[in-house]
Amino acid sequence: VADINPPRDELKHIHSSNPNIRFHPMDISSFNSVSRIIHEIKPKVVFHLASMIDLRVCPSPVLYSVNVTGTENVIRAIQTIDDGRTSGTPTTRYLVYTSTIDVACVPHQGCEHVTEADGYSKKSPTNYEVTKVEAEKMVLAANRNGNNGYCTTNSITIALRPGHVFGIFDPVIPTMEAVPPIAVGPSWSRMSMVYVENIAIAHIHSYYLLLQQYDRRRQAKIENGEDIGGKPFFITDFDANFCDFYFSLIGKKSSKWI
Repeated sequence: VADINPPRDELKHIHSSNPNIRFHPMDISSFNSVSRIIHEIKPKVVFHLASMIDLRVCPSPVLYSVNVTGTENVIRAIQTIDDGRTSGTPTTRYLVYTSTIDVACVPHQGCEHVTEADGYSKKSPTNYEVTKVEAEKMVLAANRNGNNGYCTTNSITIALRPGHVFGIFDPVIPTMEAVPPIAVGPSWSRMSMVYVENIAIAHIHSYYLLLQQYDRRRQAKIENGEDIGGKPFFITDFDANFCDFYFSLIGKKSSKWI
């Protein structure tokens, strides 16, 4: 686990109980920091979950440096080390990137009736979506492509687009309990939700699928359209109204609507 901040207190027991889980301080906005950790660990797969969410009209400059520059740093770092035996063969062969369903949303319509084949939103509502679109494009372009400007060797990449992630240690719940919101807009509006453990499982399964496909590709057994490398995938459980859903979690009635 590599992050700029150490694990939260409620998660430290996971690190202390498993000797195979170690924390490494790393600043994703610094290529030297990312490269140092990648070269030290030499992981076979990188799960890139780091992201900053800032929906303000004038966001923090850290938004771009984390979401875009940070993603470029990860791609460059994993593609500039090899296994010491074959030139151009990366030790880190797989990159699973956590994107967001918002990269494909349509203004005033959301993601309803949108599929992965529809491409990116033509007009992103916030700078957050703009940075996630740019980062996801970099990740997918790096798939098996050593001449795309981001890398020098071939690795296999995939992007997962989760809906709103909820679950244990959800920071929204105490906020809703302390200051019940007044919702503005139609009460029938919905957003896609995904439970935190399900999105975690999706990351692991994606890696296993990439492993299987790589082995099949080496045996020339993979068929057209079967390769998931270089593609994005929506990960959701259900759609619900944001305020009504959270109020149901904390045992309160529906929120006030204007």
